[in-house]
This record gives sequence, C-alpha cells and structure tokens, in this order.
Amino acid sequence: MSLNRILSVVLLVISGSFTGCLTHPMDARFDLWLGKTKDVRINVIGPPDTCTVLNTGGEVCEWVSNGIASASLSCPSDLIHREPDCPGGVGESWEHHVLYTYDRDGIATTWNYRGSSGQRTSGGPQALPVIKEAKLGDDLSEGETDIQDLTAKTTPERMN
Repeated sequence: MSLNRILSVVLLVISGSFTGCLTHPMDARFDLWLGKTKDVRINVIGPPDTCTVLNTGGEVCEWVSNGIASASLSCPSDLIHREPDCPGGVGESWEHHVLYTYDRDGIATTWNYRGSSGQRTSGGPQALPVIKEAKLGDDLSEGETDIQDLTAKTTPERMN
C-alpha cells in the first residue's frame, strides 16, 4: 500500500470520528421536526408558548418546559398553571426553550435550543446560534414529546 493511500484512510477515519463528536442526541430529536409544518408539531406537542411573525412572512415559535429533578423524582411543570406539581422531595430545577423558525409556507427550517442542557442550534455546535439571547419578553419561542424526552434524558443525574 502506498503512503498516500494509508494517509487517506487515516484522515478519513479521523474526520469520521470528529463528526461523531460534534453531534448530540438532542439534535436528532429536534431535527425530526424540520421540514414539517407548525400544525404537525402542535398536533403532537401542543401549542407553542409564544410566536412572532417575521418580516419575511415566516414565523418563530417557542415551546418552553420546566420542572424539578432529583435522583428519585422528576416533576414536569403543570401545563395549566405553569407551576411544578411535585409531592415533596428536593431537587434541581431545569428549563428548556426550543425555538423553531417557520418559512412563509409554515415549514420548519431551523431550530434553536437553550436551557439546562446548554445552547445548540440546528446547524450543529459549529454553527452560529440563530438567536443569541432570546428572552420570553422578546416574544420569541424555543421547544414535547421532545421536551418530555429531553427532560427524561437530560436531568442533571442522567446527563453523563
């Protein structure tokens, strides 16, 4: 085998291992909604907490979830009163914001996550965040079933 061929194989293996390091399990869950309409997401997840219309005719919608987690207890927030509903126990609070940007046809084109699990965007960790510092007062939204799955898998004691 020639040295060039060996180097090519080594570089291919190394580059493949780096791409695996750059992905995160939550990316795949959020990516599932890309290319789908807001109505599809609402039918499965429920209505967003906020939406804002963009000058382009598109829209950005945010889904928020929060609660308290401990080693023996994980309590989602009460969706009606937006207050944790847990019998006893002490734990850490968590919060997840997922924003989806929809084009003028209502199709999800990007997502942006920020919360207890850090900050990510649909372009991967190397991409610039779509929204740097979104706040609820800015009428912007982030995002389940993905929020429920995310909280089940990313409470502090399950993150490792």
